[in-house]
Amino acid sequence: MRWDLHVHSLPVSRCSKFQPEEVPVKLKEAGVDNFALCNHYYPGHLNWLGETLEEQVEAFIGCYNKVKEASEKLGMTAVFAAEVRLINVENAPEFLLYGLTFEHMREYLPLYDYTQEELFDYCNQRNILMYQAHPYRIEQGHKPANPKFVHGIEVFNGHFKFNPKYEMCVELADSNGLAHSAGSDFHDPEDAGLGGLVIDDTCKISDSLDLRDYLLANKKPKIYQNPCVIC
Repeated sequence: MRWDLHVHSLPVSRCSKFQPEEVPVKLKEAGVDNFALCNHYYPGHLNWLGETLEEQVEAFIGCYNKVKEASEKLGMTAVFAAEVRLINVENAPEFLLYGLTFEHMREYLPLYDYTQEELFDYCNQRNILMYQAHPYRIEQGHKPANPKFVHGIEVFNGHFKFNPKYEMCVELADSNGLAHSAGSDFHDPEDAGLGGLVIDDTCKISDSLDLRDYLLANKKPKIYQNPCVIC
């Protein structure tokens, strides 16, 4: 099965081109079997969803529920996750959180205000995995964050507008003993199916906790860059 671990959707991720009901249709057409919805979590996107963090979080969850419902109609699994940008940290690094639940979100904590170490502590206290997204996307000012305060690295990001710098990301992860992940960073039609994990059909992943457990047990999963498996 092909799992895309980095997918976005309107109306939360305003940079996406697809409404919740359209996301699984487009991914399935591109050969993706299942995916993690990692919508943007920081004020530039959340502030459009409501005046309070509580309203914003409920809209964030509501978007996922629409994507999940549409996915199930196509026989696909959509797992809840988030991409958190730390707005007060140099270079504003972004982190993909796997194992995140509605209950965590409904603590209504402004995670984007945390330092990297604070977010890492938050994740460890709740058994959430924290992976830095696209650490070498220099076109947007990103650089590798502190490897001491992260569980893994998104070693392949398939967004068609940017160079994934796959070899550099693998070196960053392996030299620091960090786990690997991959996804398409799906926003645009051209992104669909461009990257993710190859997960054996016997692995039953139905929610965010199952995905977290899989990643804990598989620090270096098989990665595909459409159409080829690259490791």
